[in-house]
Amino acid sequence: MDSLISEYADLHYPNGQLIEKISFKKGLKDGKFTGYYESGDVKYKKRYTEDDPDGKWEYYTAAGEKNAEEIYVEGKRNEEWYKKGENRDIYYQYWDMDSLISEYADLHYSNGQLIEKISYKKGLKDGKFTGYYPSGKVEYVKRYEEDKPMGKWKFVREDGTTKKVEVYETGKRNDEWITYEINGDVYYQFWEMDSLVSEYADLHYPNGQLIEKISYKDGRKKWKIYWIL
Repeated sequence: MDSLISEYADLHYPNGQLIEKISFKKGLKDGKFTGYYESGDVKYKKRYTEDDPDGKWEYYTAAGEKNAEEIYVEGKRNEEWYKKGENRDIYYQYWDMDSLISEYADLHYSNGQLIEKISYKKGLKDGKFTGYYPSGKVEYVKRYEEDKPMGKWKFVREDGTTKKVEVYETGKRNDEWITYEINGDVYYQFWEMDSLVSEYADLHYPNGQLIEKISYKDGRKKWKIYWIL
């Protein structure tokens, strides 16, 4: 009896439209907070428990589209957050109780088509990077670990044919690299931890028939074979 349990309020713009609905308990933010645009459309939805951010927070554009989401547990940032930027770009963060684990993003052309999917961890490139042509077809697939190129990288033409293959090991060029030219010529390089060991190529006539296989080591031609039509 005579104990204040909770307080809440509806705040308004000069035109009488709601700005925000707020809620307090024992002087602390507690409960649902909802913000509004002057148009009356919802701007954000938040929740607090004993002054700590709690649960899912959602943000909306004036047009009513959700453009950001945050999750809190016991006042700490947690799980996946995302925010939409210009050109429909979407930026993601993954949190573990206030510790930022990773960041990634989907970047877009002005037509809304994906340009690239990127991934970061602790500020360093980490994970899969995929690039796209304006048509939506894949242009390349790369991978990084702690900012270093890693594994097989593949580059593709818009018609789906492979343009180039590269291989990295702990940031260094390694194994066989291949470049496929439109005329059918194929160029090879063999790397051993950033050291170029040898180069070779298959050269072709316009009809696709082999002209010559050539091989180089230390810049010197080693052998060749001719095909005569």
